[in-house]
Amino acid sequence: MGIVRLPPIGLTFVLLAIGGAFTIACVYAVVIDPVVGIGVTLSPLLLYAILTRSWARAVAVIGGGMVVLGGSEIGSSKVIYAVIVLLSTLVSAYRIMTAPPAWAPFFRPLLGLGAAFMLVLVIGALLGVQDGTPFEAVVRQSIFYLLIIAAPLIGIDAGSALKPQTIYAVVWSVGLIAAVGFATDWLTRRGVSSIDVGQFVLSSLVLPAFAFSLALVQATLSAGAWRRVLWVVPLVVIPVALLVTGTRTNLIVFAAVLGVIGTTSKYRVPLRRMFMLVSVCLLAGLSLFPLVVSAVVSRPEFIQQRISYLLQLFSGNLAGDQSYALREQQNTTALRLIEQRPLFGHGVGYGIGQTLDTPLATVVKLGIVGTISLLVFLVVAVVLIEKLGQLHGYSAAQTAVRGLIVVLFLSIPFGTPLEDHGFGFTLLLMFTAVASEMTKRYTLSGPLISTQRVGPRSTSGTAPSSVDSKG
Repeated sequence: MGIVRLPPIGLTFVLLAIGGAFTIACVYAVVIDPVVGIGVTLSPLLLYAILTRSWARAVAVIGGGMVVLGGSEIGSSKVIYAVIVLLSTLVSAYRIMTAPPAWAPFFRPLLGLGAAFMLVLVIGALLGVQDGTPFEAVVRQSIFYLLIIAAPLIGIDAGSALKPQTIYAVVWSVGLIAAVGFATDWLTRRGVSSIDVGQFVLSSLVLPAFAFSLALVQATLSAGAWRRVLWVVPLVVIPVALLVTGTRTNLIVFAAVLGVIGTTSKYRVPLRRMFMLVSVCLLAGLSLFPLVVSAVVSRPEFIQQRISYLLQLFSGNLAGDQSYALREQQNTTALRLIEQRPLFGHGVGYGIGQTLDTPLATVVKLGIVGTISLLVFLVVAVVLIEKLGQLHGYSAAQTAVRGLIVVLFLSIPFGTPLEDHGFGFTLLLMFTAVASEMTKRYTLSGPLISTQRVGPRSTSGTAPSSVDSKG
């Protein structure tokens, strides 16, 4: 039996001192800010997970962002979250560059385009700070643009280690939570909420739109009846949650139907199945909507008023529509601001505290150069995802992307979707789902590592034996 050697007295004292200091810091942080306190307490475990687990990086970025970025003030929790995003992005980038999945080099053009956009973003931000934009505002809004650039890196890294059904379950959950959060936030803003909840997560329309688009595909093409039934839930709950706010723009979410219709050979929904699905969900939604209104809306006449505004919009009478008049006024203001600084804009952070609900809001902040560089990055990303489908077969994720694109394109006249705070999270989920589906088509030499392009997974479910390159 071996002798157990205790550490030297000096080392024991140091470890006890570090442990005691960390405990005191955790208690103090919990007293000052419970959210930060929990983060500090779990920081060693979180740091280890971020450094060693690709799925943990995606969870930390998505879950943490939806909770932390809901408020408008810069606090310690947002600073910690920004560090998590940066660290996760760097770790994922290093893993992809040193040991990429077999298909990851396909997305290599996004690295250069993302770097170019970040350079333009920094130039615009420095010019904005020079003109008086508060540095805190720059930091707060830069996080959302950073998420857009980080999405392919973190998503490809995480998707290579997760099964598609796991990712789709996350999209199912996040979409429902985001839709309910959007509803509680907007009902509280308009002073018609009968429940004391308010904004508890990040308010976003793009996140529920992606989940809705994916649900259209999964509710018709998923294997297993119970899975299809589960995917009917977001098809009913998301529209009800969005429309109960009285926001007419939310009707655009239904346009996702146009993007996912097609032949099953391209993993799209046939017209007949779509008609049956929409009919069932419409009946369920119409039955649920009055119950939700009576439960969460304090003034029922509010919904009646919003419906009358909607009918007025459909009739083409826009003269008395306050939202239309306000948007026209904001468009005029945006054009004037763009003329002042057309190339690089007024910088991120500009306009916080004032309403710029206009398609030109991104041009105001990023300028023509920044907006074009961001659009090129996004267009190339979508084209590459579509190209992967053409070369290796389509999946539910790629079809859902098509539906989301239709929604985003039709929403532009009502305000740029690029300014939606959930846009970056949606891209991350999108790339994670696509990466997970692509991983199914390849046999990798490890959980992520594969520097050679290899054939698709055999239909028998067993991986083909690897060939020793040394002979």
